Amino acid sequence: MLPLSLRANPRALGIAYILAATLLVALADALTKWLSASYGTPQIAFIRCSFGAIYMVAFVLATSRWQDLHTQRLGGHMTRALLVAGVILGVFYALAKIPMIEVEAIGHAAPFFVAVLAPVWLKEQVTGHNWGAIGVGFLGVLIILRPDPDHFHVAHIVMFACAMGYSLLILLARGLSRTETTLALTFYIYPPSVLITALFLWGREWLPPTLAHWGLFALQSLFATVATLFFIAGVRRVDATLTATLDYFTLIWVALIGYAFWGEKPDPITFAGIVLIVGGGIYIVRHSTRRLDASIVQQVEH
Repeated sequence: MLPLSLRANPRALGIAYILAATLLVALADALTKWLSASYGTPQIAFIRCSFGAIYMVAFVLATSRWQDLHTQRLGGHMTRALLVAGVILGVFYALAKIPMIEVEAIGHAAPFFVAVLAPVWLKEQVTGHNWGAIGVGFLGVLIILRPDPDHFHVAHIVMFACAMGYSLLILLARGLSRTETTLALTFYIYPPSVLITALFLWGREWLPPTLAHWGLFALQSLFATVATLFFIAGVRRVDATLTATLDYFTLIWVALIGYAFWGEKPDPITFAGIVLIVGGGIYIVRHSTRRLDASIVQQVEH
């Protein structure tokens, strides 16, 4: 039961939903990283997508919302599912190889790609100041990607590609949301994602998870799925600018968890890159128009 103070204040409730979502995303990332010590990326991704499909089917059965799944744009959903599967595989690979804070920081470069594509995709003009913020944000990404033998890993490039994938998913969701329900946008990514990740798993060794690890797999997917639902609930109650700004709390959670469990601590140069990404991203969402705001804040689960 929610406190009366939150129920009486929709904006405060929205903020609480978004902050809870950022924490759940961080916890899902941490479980992925923990499981990656024992299992390969394709197996983790396949189980993640399978549990996600189970949760979504159970939700539809429990709520009898089959009518919300009606769609005339199945091709768009399939395109999103293909991208989601690729992003999940990329993010899970990166979580196994580089610090969590770097994975999330590079992933949070997606708003810059959205802003770059806005003139073509959304017919949205980007101001000179926003181009400056985009440049600052990409400079931050390049700092994290720097070719330092003691720092650089191919996983950094993989996450850069995932950030571009995020931006395309955001823009696709923006277009589909004009005719499709939120439930349909979430539901239809799972069946194809299960099949795609199964193809990546084909011919690879399957390590039977222990009972305890099955529980962790279930929690990982539950955290990510509930995070998406919380985020959507928050977006409905909080303006786009505040929503996108609060989303950067994910970086705080992953930094704390990464340090507590793996001793991950960004060096000063990496920290400077993270600051540039966050600063540039916040500037963009605070100085963009409503259509661009609405696109930036649509979060993609992984």
